[in-house]
Amino acid sequence: MTIDPTRSATTPDPPPSPRAAPTQPDRWPGWIAIALGAWLFLSAFLWPHGTASATNTWIVGLLIAIASLIALRMPWMRWVDTALAIWLFLSTLAIPGATRGTLWNNLIVALLVFLVSLVPEGVFPAPLHRAHRHTASR
Repeated sequence: MTIDPTRSATTPDPPPSPRAAPTQPDRWPGWIAIALGAWLFLSAFLWPHGTASATNTWIVGLLIAIASLIALRMPWMRWVDTALAIWLFLSTLAIPGATRGTLWNNLIVALLVFLVSLVPEGVFPAPLHRAHRHTASR
């Protein structure tokens, strides 16, 4: 690395490459939904469930995680998460033989996925990059 004496210390760094971050940090609701889907999938195997309840839990968890991953690039897929959350809530109440732990786990995850899926994109945008703030103040 060489030091360029013609370059002043106040010259801003170039903005990061668009390829540096495939997803934007303001898409935090999508990452929460992915984590909830993964948890739901894993929870189907962590404690005893009824057969129908376990099957419903792991399938819906997998679908939530996949839909949330896709929603990072295609925001309209959040509505699939909304529908899956409604399905999970209602099916948990309708399927007989669910243990108390499964019942609470699935209902709480369904509520959280539902709420996160309704958060509009970019509600809490990331702070501007240092170089952008510097050039904006000129």
